[in-house]
Amino acid sequence: KPQYFGSDYEDIGTEMKNFALSLSLDDAEYEKCQARGYVRWYSRMAQSIRWYKKGVEDVEKTHALTLSILPQELKEKVIEQIVSTDPVCQMAARNYYEALEEGRKDMLRNALQKMRGE
Repeated sequence: KPQYFGSDYEDIGTEMKNFALSLSLDDAEYEKCQARGYVRWYSRMAQSIRWYKKGVEDVEKTHALTLSILPQELKEKVIEQIVSTDPVCQMAARNYYEALEEGRKDMLRNALQKMRGE
């Protein structure tokens, strides 16, 4: 997109993350994206955010009894440790970062085509 030209690389990533997060929270728009037959980078990122949240919720439910007796700061560390080894959360994170990279390449490719007048 033209407004990104000259922006810092991290700024682009932040905008992409914010867009994917807002898409993941908007059920109607998310469903519309997923139903299109092809899944673009932003819908893959939104899907990954949803998978990750579900994975964390499942971890919390599975370990609810143990977690309930821990102080809050320790509870957060335990959840973080469990989530870091959870296969669903790992897959969601991997998919998220692959989609982020795909989106950056897509934007760069489009910008280069516009610069070339294609």
